[in-house]
Amino acid sequence: MSLLFSKEPVIEYLERWKINLKREIESTDINYILSVSEDDYISYLLTKYTLSVPVLHEADTTMRQEEIRLNGHEKPTAQHPTMLTGKLKVTISIPFGGNSHLFNCTPSENISDFPQGNIQHQNRILELSYEVSDRNANTIKNVFNQDIEKIKQFLKSINKDILTHSLWVTEKAKLFLSERKNQILQDLGFAKSLGIPFQEDNNLPKTYPIPLKSEVINITKPESPHERFEPEPTIDQADYEKILETISHMSVAMERSPQTFSKLHEDEIRDFFLIILNSHFKGQATGETFNNEGKTDILLRVEDKNAFIAECKFWKGRKSFLKTIDQILSYLSWRDTKTAILLFYKGENLTKMLSIISETIAEHESYKRPFELRNKRLSKETTFSFIFHNPKDKNRELFLTVLAFPIAKNKSRASS
Repeated sequence: MSLLFSKEPVIEYLERWKINLKREIESTDINYILSVSEDDYISYLLTKYTLSVPVLHEADTTMRQEEIRLNGHEKPTAQHPTMLTGKLKVTISIPFGGNSHLFNCTPSENISDFPQGNIQHQNRILELSYEVSDRNANTIKNVFNQDIEKIKQFLKSINKDILTHSLWVTEKAKLFLSERKNQILQDLGFAKSLGIPFQEDNNLPKTYPIPLKSEVINITKPESPHERFEPEPTIDQADYEKILETISHMSVAMERSPQTFSKLHEDEIRDFFLIILNSHFKGQATGETFNNEGKTDILLRVEDKNAFIAECKFWKGRKSFLKTIDQILSYLSWRDTKTAILLFYKGENLTKMLSIISETIAEHESYKRPFELRNKRLSKETTFSFIFHNPKDKNRELFLTVLAFPIAKNKSRASS
């Protein structure tokens, strides 16, 4: 057996991971950096460069034993006239998960009395071996338990270093990517301003990764379009949320005039929203407008560009709601990224309907994650925002916000 946790300081090992993180971002193709979903790429980097401390699976511990024989340089004696020495070698195997190389690393915290053992990196097995002659099981148990506790203490200490490293990776991955992206855009702007085609220098030195011994895990790098990146115009996030706020003001009118709105159909309620949008955005909101593969209920244009697309629907259950998401996504061109569903509810249990919106949204194949709006004037109880990807391009992210509006039932119709 060899000394565990003694081959190199863990700080030196983690430093190589930090260098490789920055080098990967710097050496990644320009078009990939500009085209890939930033959140997906950050998630990939965090998965790849955040390390996990080994965890012993003690419940799966096994053992084997073998007789110890004299080697070729030893001679039989009166006490040991045969080739057998009379001793047993007991080997205890403990499976583990996590980064196996960390068994070689010395924690930054000062701990002495290194334990001994063998690491099977490929099989992820920690082996502890003992030679015994008195066949006393309690003796082996006591020594084994002491060694295991010692190993756990070292792992606990290394975990402090790993936690610090993980925080660094989380912070720096975002920073390095942002710096790289900004530099690329500046360089592209400079080259474009010259108006002269330029040729890439293939003789420039390439960065190279530092060899790392790590656990074997399957990390998939997010895909990105192969075409050359071209910047696309889009409205500011604050403007998007201002549109949502303007729409949400209609809830007050609905509450004050329940009998009026209870008699209206979807297209008639939509017209009220068009009125309020046009009063704020200079008459650029239109209804039943063709866009991409269909006619959307509300289309707001700013400077002849689609700024916002919305669909108006009554709540008719989960399946109908998922079809509404399919419908609005089919209306979007690749450039359209700011959308909303205005959901009208005539039931009595609004709380129950609201509770299943997020759950239902997450079932959609284009759903990626929830998104928190910054506008504090939007009701958190009736406004839900999410990040989706364009059905035809997983790297093209878009915002989908659901605004729920309770509408009183038409009592006159109910009684007739």
